[in-house]
Amino acid sequence: MTHFEPYSLTHAGILVLLAAGTVVWVIARRRVARRKRSIDLFVAAVNAFWWVVASVRPIVENRWDWAYHIPIQACDVSALMAALAMWKNWRFCRAMLFYVGIGLSSWALWTPDLRDGPARLEFWIFFLGHGATIAAAVYDIAARGYRPNWTDFRMTLPAMAGWLAMAFALNAIFGWNYGYVGNTLAGTTNPIHFLGPWPWRVLALAAGVTALFAGMTVAGIRFSKGASTGCGIGSREIA
Repeated sequence: MTHFEPYSLTHAGILVLLAAGTVVWVIARRRVARRKRSIDLFVAAVNAFWWVVASVRPIVENRWDWAYHIPIQACDVSALMAALAMWKNWRFCRAMLFYVGIGLSSWALWTPDLRDGPARLEFWIFFLGHGATIAAAVYDIAARGYRPNWTDFRMTLPAMAGWLAMAFALNAIFGWNYGYVGNTLAGTTNPIHFLGPWPWRVLALAAGVTALFAGMTVAGIRFSKGASTGCGIGSREIA
């Protein structure tokens, strides 16, 4: 219980638990008509709380390390976007939550770079934190009616390009690995392992993420059109 093994029963179990929690959030938002805003703010608070805990905890425990604890990972960005999207309903934040939360942060759940098991607090902070962000992205689609479009794609891509340039520069100067675009690889095998040597794999990663975001946009638009004909959840925003 003190050691985590990827792709184990423990891994499967925590993913099922997170999926169940996401369903509860969505059902609550869709059925409790008079408390929709309260539920949105609860989802915002959960993600804000995790972002603060993840950012402040290393300082409080006197184990801050510049190589690991600057809150600029994709999961940090998506958690902040989740809180702002639920609180302020800003379109940019909702778009960033969709693309970064589902498109990038979800990889942390499928290929977790984690060693601590359920008996350790780090396990729960990792999975509940990442799970809350991804749940918020699904919640925004399934319960609040968010649908991506090409304007969202064009709005998100420059922001992500700026983030990638910043992470790459910091990694190259200091030897770090923020965003997994440094000259090291994560301990758990993920798609980046198959993109070739650094720094060229960063170009392949950028191209792959762009294609992924474009595919997510196409899928979202097609789903929205299908929904408008009665085949799914409607595309109208209900926030």
